[in-house]
Amino acid sequence: MPELVIDEQKIKVAPGTKVIEAAAQLGIMIPRFCYHPALGSVGACRVCAVKFLQGPLKGVQMSCMIEAQDDMVYFLFLVTSTIFYSSAIVLAGWALPFEKRCRIANSWGMVNVAMLKLICRLDYRIVGLEKLQSNNCIIMSKHQSAWETISLRGLLPPAQAWVLKQELLSVPLFGWALKRCHPIAINRGAGRKAVKQVLKQGIDALNKGRWVIIFPEGTRVASGQRKKYGIGGALLAERSGYPIIPIAHNAGDFWRRRDFKKHPGTIDVVVGDPISSKGKKASHINREVENWIEMQMEKLQGKNQPLSGISS
Repeated sequence: MPELVIDEQKIKVAPGTKVIEAAAQLGIMIPRFCYHPALGSVGACRVCAVKFLQGPLKGVQMSCMIEAQDDMVYFLFLVTSTIFYSSAIVLAGWALPFEKRCRIANSWGMVNVAMLKLICRLDYRIVGLEKLQSNNCIIMSKHQSAWETISLRGLLPPAQAWVLKQELLSVPLFGWALKRCHPIAINRGAGRKAVKQVLKQGIDALNKGRWVIIFPEGTRVASGQRKKYGIGGALLAERSGYPIIPIAHNAGDFWRRRDFKKHPGTIDVVVGDPISSKGKKASHINREVENWIEMQMEKLQGKNQPLSGISS
């Protein structure tokens, strides 16, 4: 149940309650013109504008249009846990072996997955988890939301090397912790140079027993849509000889890209069988991975939709 602090007064309200309605329950009358309890929100007059000081929404917003969200509670936990675990990796990283640093990062992922279930009622179920208990390989996953970047960190074996944009390394504390976990940080606008970097550092990571994680579409893609699959992961498989394990999921139905709102429900994750790269060209490997992932996405699309009319 969402909890808000309005003028230093705390209140818990039912999911879907507008901020203007929560304030009224506290006896705080926010000025309004076009809003009516029986007719709902119009958001045309701007009279009910209030200033949000904490949470995912900042600055002046229309209180008749904004629902009270547990996201505000989870967002605070996400920030706090990221600071705590990043600090642990940065401060103790110089004395800890790579595997131990990765286990700390995995703990961050699993703690946040647990809190998403507790606070936002957003759970998951996974089919094929046992396939991730084999020898290390390349992971190519669908990318729809922030959920998989958190959950895969915790669900996959600890020794990981993520292919990610180099700008993330500049984020204070979080980026410093990322560096300690040896990602493959690329300039996404570098073209062939970036691909060569993925090949060089990816082969080195695989030979050290690490799992290389790649989002082949390169960025988050809205649910029901798809982008061209980049060739980098398939080239890495061709050159290294390591197989690819594809992963499909419908996280975008519950936590949309560029959105703080999380809808209660259960995310379905499907882990595929390893796709061999032996004797195959990168183009063939890439097509095989894309066909499997997108076929699974068609099956998952609309399955176990978020609870209607409820968000947190």
